[in-house]
Order: sequence, then structure tokens, then C-alpha cells
Amino acid sequence: MVVLLVIAQIVGHSVIAVLDRRTDTDERDRLIALQGARNGGFVLATGVFLALCAALVTEGNFLFLHLLLAFWVLAHLVEIGSQLVLYQRGV
Repeated sequence: MVVLLVIAQIVGHSVIAVLDRRTDTDERDRLIALQGARNGGFVLATGVFLALCAALVTEGNFLFLHLLLAFWVLAHLVEIGSQLVLYQRGV
């Protein structure tokens, strides 16, 4: 099933890429992408700092690695979420 799902996604993305050939982005799209990346970067930098502080306080790598992974995922969620909010607002 996983192989069939991957094949279906490859075919679907290929069809969409062929049919929708618009590659130009306007200033608003670039601005929203930059603001989303900035917000995600702040979250990721905070997470790295907290993970390093936790590594100094605790023994082993368990908490350090899990904090890094958690803040990496959270940074991506903040980036995507802030882009959605900015598109919704029409900034």
C-alpha cells in the first residue's frame, strides 16, 4: 500500500507540475514566506538554546535530542501557521 501511495503521489505531482506552470511569485508571496521563516527561525533558535541549557543540566542525550526534535517540528508548524494567517489577513 505504501508503494502504491508513493506512486500515486509521484504521478499526481507530475500532472500538477505539467498543468500549472506558473513559477512567478509576486512581492506579497515572498514577503509572507520571509515572515513565516523569520517566525519559525525564532522558535528554532529558542529551542536550540533551551536544548543546550538542558544538555548542561542533565546527563545523557535523551532530553537534548528530544527537545531539538520537538522545537524543530514546532518551528515548522509556526512557519506554516504564520504563513496561513498572513494569507488569511491578506497582508
